[in-house]
Amino acid sequence: MTELSLPHALEKSSPFALGVTMNNLNDAPVTGSIAIDRDGVALAQRKVTLARGSQRFDFPVHTESAGLVSYGAKFTADHPAQDAYLEDDR
Repeated sequence: MTELSLPHALEKSSPFALGVTMNNLNDAPVTGSIAIDRDGVALAQRKVTLARGSQRFDFPVHTESAGLVSYGAKFTADHPAQDAYLEDDR
């Protein structure tokens, strides 16, 4: 994972796209799942196929709360042997 992007500030209850940019350094595509969380609580998960190079995946997010919120994302390969760099999955 090379980037997790979201707006710096929002109006309360405004929907937005949480962008997760992944970079596949393997010679072949890698299948797996991207899961996103808000303050450590699972929010969404999507099956993806990462082609070689960089790709961005957008997740629609809507929050009812005000204040600072922490978002995270994690990639999990379907076949762990294809995940050459475990340290950059989150």
